[in-house]
Amino acid sequence: PPVIGSIVRGIATGAGGYPLKKHFVQGEMLEFVWPAPSGNTRGISLLPIYASVPIAASNDSKLYEMLVLVDAIRVGAAREREMASLELARYLS
Repeated sequence: PPVIGSIVRGIATGAGGYPLKKHFVQGEMLEFVWPAPSGNTRGISLLPIYASVPIAASNDSKLYEMLVLVDAIRVGAAREREMASLELARYLS
């Protein structure tokens, strides 16, 4: 299950990360981030599914994109989960 924390600096994930960010307007709400000192986004902390995710995702853009989609399924609203499921199926086919 997702572990959500406080506001931190990190790497954007879920609907706020690529490739979903282009489909959703963020507005005033903070997006979810994986806590990381090297991150360039301030948002709500979401504990990654594995501790090394921020490092691995920083080194592999395709892995980053797929993990963002997984997080959107974990913590997103219905529309975000649906879009993430479609995108993830496209990546895996």
